[in-house]
Amino acid sequence: SKYKGTNEQLRQANQAWSGGLVDMGEVKDLSKTFAVLDTAIVDDFLLHLWDEIKEQGTVPVVEEGDVSQEPMSKFLKIKDDTIGNKLVQVSIFTTTEDDVDKAIAAIQAITTFKQTGKFKNRFSGWLALDSIHQVQHISSIDKIRAVVPPFRFTGSVDGGGDEAMQADRVRDTFGLTGKGKKVGVLSDSFNCTTGTGLSDDQESGDLPSSDEIDILQDLNCTEGGIDEGRAMMQLVYDVAPEVTLAFHTASESQEGFAEGILELAEAGCDVIVDDILFFFEPMFQDGIVAQAVDEVVARGVPYFSAAGNLASRSWEAAGFVDSMQESFRYGRFHDFGDGSIFQRLNLTAGRHTFIMQWDQPFYSEVENDLDIFIFEKQRVLNRFTLRAQSTVNNPAFRFPAEGLAISLESPTVVYVAITLKSGPPPGFMKYIIMGSGTPVFVDFATNSSTSYAHMNAGGACGVGAANYLRTPRFGDDPPVIESFSALGGTPIFFDANGTRLESPVVRQQPKVVAPDGTLNTFFGGIEILGTENRFFGTSAAAPHAAAVAALILELNSSLLPIEIYDLLQYTAVDMDDPSTEEFDVGFDFRTGYGLIDANAAVSFLLGIPTANCSFDDPCYAVKVPVSTTGMVNSTISTRACNAESSEQVNFTSGIVQESAWATFEAPLSGCALIQFDYESGDASAVEMVLFGSENGDCDAYPFTELEYSTGTDVITMNVTNETLVANETYYIMINGPFGSNIEGKFNITDPCRVEEECPARIRGGDFFGRVVRCLVIRVTRVFERLVS
Repeated sequence: SKYKGTNEQLRQANQAWSGGLVDMGEVKDLSKTFAVLDTAIVDDFLLHLWDEIKEQGTVPVVEEGDVSQEPMSKFLKIKDDTIGNKLVQVSIFTTTEDDVDKAIAAIQAITTFKQTGKFKNRFSGWLALDSIHQVQHISSIDKIRAVVPPFRFTGSVDGGGDEAMQADRVRDTFGLTGKGKKVGVLSDSFNCTTGTGLSDDQESGDLPSSDEIDILQDLNCTEGGIDEGRAMMQLVYDVAPEVTLAFHTASESQEGFAEGILELAEAGCDVIVDDILFFFEPMFQDGIVAQAVDEVVARGVPYFSAAGNLASRSWEAAGFVDSMQESFRYGRFHDFGDGSIFQRLNLTAGRHTFIMQWDQPFYSEVENDLDIFIFEKQRVLNRFTLRAQSTVNNPAFRFPAEGLAISLESPTVVYVAITLKSGPPPGFMKYIIMGSGTPVFVDFATNSSTSYAHMNAGGACGVGAANYLRTPRFGDDPPVIESFSALGGTPIFFDANGTRLESPVVRQQPKVVAPDGTLNTFFGGIEILGTENRFFGTSAAAPHAAAVAALILELNSSLLPIEIYDLLQYTAVDMDDPSTEEFDVGFDFRTGYGLIDANAAVSFLLGIPTANCSFDDPCYAVKVPVSTTGMVNSTISTRACNAESSEQVNFTSGIVQESAWATFEAPLSGCALIQFDYESGDASAVEMVLFGSENGDCDAYPFTELEYSTGTDVITMNVTNETLVANETYYIMINGPFGSNIEGKFNITDPCRVEEECPARIRGGDFFGRVVRCLVIRVTRVFERLVS
């Protein structure tokens, strides 16, 4: 290998570094030293970068064409320091967690090193490229890897998302504003852009005063922050205008991201939200960012994450299929189908990044070595020409992933090939395309999941996006998912330590949908509504969801994250995945449980019934929990406010709701005998309360208590026409002891009913007389009720 040099060069180089014979501060031309990089420690991305910058080499593009591979200097995080040295951001692994601080001190004794993150046995920072060959010889350092920049899930004042989630009605009806709660935001930067800045946002009332904003760590603005974090904060503040806010950059590295999550929790954040993805976070196991998410959730902090904007731009296969075609240089080619070693794609002009992973554990023993290639078909000779490739030595770096980026000047047809260079065939492979436009899989499309990494963590709440203008409040019922909102369903094959699970786990992500396309003061596209800044993408949806969680926690701060997620799910407005044939009732991997309805969630939390009415009215249908998380399991909620006589009722009284609700319309006589026969695992009495609405319409809040009764096994309530008004709707609450399991049946009859036969078919006899008598009885009843 050109990176290793001859054995004699290696011997002399090692002797020089160990003996301190070369002062790298004075040596600028590395080619004049025996400086070589150890391929067992330094990853292939840094090796290629070394090749480009130090040896003025080229990336492996075979010849000019419509497709060109991005140079590594554009794929990685690189900048110049004040004296012109090339700095590259790296992630460094030590042998043990105890070695981290020792390794940092050893590096700083050699060269300038700015640490950007630390998590377990890993740390990250900006390192001079000239010093990597020295740093690699520190005994406690196991691996040195390049940091690939993260991906933000953006698309192209009072936002509009507030109304789409009914959060304005939560404030108006219940007075909830997020007071006393703190929301932490992780994104690129907070206050780096020119033009509209923090002071402008505060002056306009779009952000609170500085003493209510806790900036733990902002991005170094020379690294190109666009203040997406500040825009996210504005959306949180729209929905919850009395929260305090906190920010930590997540753009430095995975280590810095994970550390930022923990620091926000330690700073007292009640809710945390992010919109960042690092390309090489593991797809099939929980990486360090996902582990940090689960850690803060275990502490009681709900965590919301943008599900992603990649729709279903993914291909996957349940294993490598040997095409029986092999290249001495590349290995055995995968058979995509029908014996083809190529998969044809139509790509738009612009930059496209391919990330491929397979079912091997990260940072553990990787058994096989796979590579990915992009070819272009010559128009004249009908030959395939290699344009880009990623050929990481996967076993050496315990890194089951490949990545490459290509740039296209015009729409182009490309051909993907995957090879197995060594080791056993993998059992599952997947690649995702990120970047410009929408790729079209011409051949062998699977249109698979693209939401992965920490937004797929067990403790996270992934959030999809629906344009606020395509929600029921603005005329679309059911709401419509954004076309780019990511598809979930990425399987988990390994635990966090890299041990293969007995069977794959597929988590229900995203859990919910929230609005995007909403207003802010400076960020986002202006194509739709003139000069207004509209924030699109799941990056905008996630902070809306986090803000609703803050409102809920203001009402009940003892709720656990899983209970908040359940509450949002169970009260969400069901949505459909348009890519499937039938309407997806309940959960689906595109829309989760549906659009967040803050008003229904808070009403559910308070035990207030909601009715199946339009979004022009402040009451909505409540869904039934479909899981057994200990919150509520009540079939009556499927017919909230529509229970009929002899309706079967089953519910578990829990933390969020200790009551089941039903409604009935008062009989024409104004009398009702209500019985509830039940069985309960608790010997305590169960209560039945009859309520009427002060407003007399679908808005059932506030209530007027009309009757109360209690009992064991059976509860009876005899209500007269002095209480009820014919045909009006009344509410029955069954209230059980905390944690009780209740099964019962309603029976509602009219004890004042006059038994008079009005036959459906009248034959012979006094036909006219019978009809008149029936009419007189009916008219008399109506008149009596009107008079009373």
